[in-house]
Amino acid sequence: MKIIGIILFVILLIIGIVILVAALALFVPVRYKIRAVFQDDEKSAVAKFRWLLGLVSVTVRYTGKPDTVIRILGLRTDKVKAFFSKFKRKKKRVSSKKDKIKTEKKPLDKVEGNSDEKTVNNKPVNDKSVKTTEDNSRSKKKKRKDRKFKNIFKKISDLHIRSYWDILRSPDNKAPFSVLRGTLWKIVKHSSPKKVQADLIIGTGDPCNTGLLFGFFGMMLSFIPEGCSLTPDFYEKRLEGKLYIKGRIRMVVLLHHVIKIMMDKELKRIKKDIDKVRA
Repeated sequence: MKIIGIILFVILLIIGIVILVAALALFVPVRYKIRAVFQDDEKSAVAKFRWLLGLVSVTVRYTGKPDTVIRILGLRTDKVKAFFSKFKRKKKRVSSKKDKIKTEKKPLDKVEGNSDEKTVNNKPVNDKSVKTTEDNSRSKKKKRKDRKFKNIFKKISDLHIRSYWDILRSPDNKAPFSVLRGTLWKIVKHSSPKKVQADLIIGTGDPCNTGLLFGFFGMMLSFIPEGCSLTPDFYEKRLEGKLYIKGRIRMVVLLHHVIKIMMDKELKRIKKDIDKVRA
């Protein structure tokens, strides 16, 4: 009876740990911060993602070259990998020493060379044959590239764009597509940053393109949060200023919306229509 009780206790403990980890993964938000500085003498960006009070964190830095650091329980994963790789290297060194001892006992093949011909394993090799093999490899590479382009064009021609367009424009599909758009918008709204501070000077180098870009910004004014200052430069191509973004994402919210999309009967019907067109 004691053994059965211990086994049940261990099983219940494992189930409790699994439920706890799942609850933490779903309900504890992933917090993110992004800082960027764009100046003549300094161009850098830092993105930090933290989960469970920083027990798991990912930091991405860019100062000319991207650098990613992952920490679990405060330990850097790259250093942990380097620590364990030392033992593998020692084993490889021992095995390589044994192989060297074996190879030293075996006689080595002689390699003799002249200006026109070479002998490897007592077999003559001509330089002309080497050139022909190189030419053959180049021609094979060209043929492979041509085949890839042909396959891409064939896939584009087999897309049945007209059939997909008919599915999108069908009046029976307006309601489910509106549900899909609304759900995707909720996902974007939930994942969007809660705090944004920007003071940027933006110029494309072309006055027309810069005007079009800031015309688009004007259309999106209702979505641009307060505290953002965007100044156009119609004469030079540049991006200068500072940017700060802060937000959070809860996996349970994303999972809820994804399940809602997957369980919608009308969207399932549209997916079947699309599968028929692919077939």
